[in-house]
Amino acid sequence: MKSKELGKRLKEGIIDNLYLFYGEEDYIKETYIKRIKNIVLENDITGLNFTQFDEVPSKDEFTEAIESAPVMFDKKIVFLNGFNVCSTSVKKEFKEVFSEVIKDIPEYTVVIIKEKETDTKKMSKPMMTLVKKYGIDIPCDPLSFQDLVEFAGRQFVMNKKKIGVSDLNYLVSICDNSINSVLREVEVICSYLNEKENVDRETIDLLVKKSIEDRVFSLSDAIISGNKKEAYEILRDLKLMKNQHPASKIYSIVCDHFINMYIVNKNSKERIPENYTLDLLSLRGRNFLIGKYLKQGSKIELGRLRMVIDKLAELDYKVKNGQSEPYYAIEEIIAIV
Repeated sequence: MKSKELGKRLKEGIIDNLYLFYGEEDYIKETYIKRIKNIVLENDITGLNFTQFDEVPSKDEFTEAIESAPVMFDKKIVFLNGFNVCSTSVKKEFKEVFSEVIKDIPEYTVVIIKEKETDTKKMSKPMMTLVKKYGIDIPCDPLSFQDLVEFAGRQFVMNKKKIGVSDLNYLVSICDNSINSVLREVEVICSYLNEKENVDRETIDLLVKKSIEDRVFSLSDAIISGNKKEAYEILRDLKLMKNQHPASKIYSIVCDHFINMYIVNKNSKERIPENYTLDLLSLRGRNFLIGKYLKQGSKIELGRLRMVIDKLAELDYKVKNGQSEPYYAIEEIIAIV
């Protein structure tokens, strides 16, 4: 079920016995879990009807939490927080207990599962099928660029701030692709401006932390310009972000970046309409990136850029087959360009 459909059900006061929230967008998970909690436990100040597990509970603990009656209230919530109930890595013992209990959840119990795992390939198909049979699963995928822009715009309006369209697009483009990231930066800007109304580019550049994609832009610019020292320094900084962005993800972004740069510059030389390129690369709403790719591409011959892409493809095969490390592959690109 899509999150918007769930929103309609909650607005109508419809509460189900089982919810599974998974995917990359934590803000969506947190928002809907809070709404469910507010509806189910409205005016319950005791806290006795909300049980949270942050790690795998024992069979007795879990069964007791599910089956025990609510205290002076119609319903209760059991919240399984972030230990990947539906992941292929969940303990077999708990999987068996969960599979039995989930088939007969009492009417007074609402079970909410918030998965930490974001890779859907690591989700257990049998467990997902089971959840869908007895409850509702809500994939919380990242918003599109345009939806993030609209979200940021609403936040500025709520804070009585004014920002131009181009600056708003720029702000979102340098944030990580998540609602929490955009929201955090908007709050920082609004707090900094205090009584001032207008948000300008200078303030954005002063306060906003650059996204991983924006750092890759800087990395590729250094590579193309032949500034190996700067390229290695940027790569060193990217390595420090390994907890947020795994090496494989950074390598993938680097590959996509060079491919996009090649296509944009090739299409420009062949006078292919910009709208076609935007659609081809799924960059609608991020038109300004065309200019950035053209500017970078002007520093390197198209044939040499194609050579870089061929080398990236060769290294990508080695990375995926365990013959090379992602960071070492990027270092090879820095060395040869």
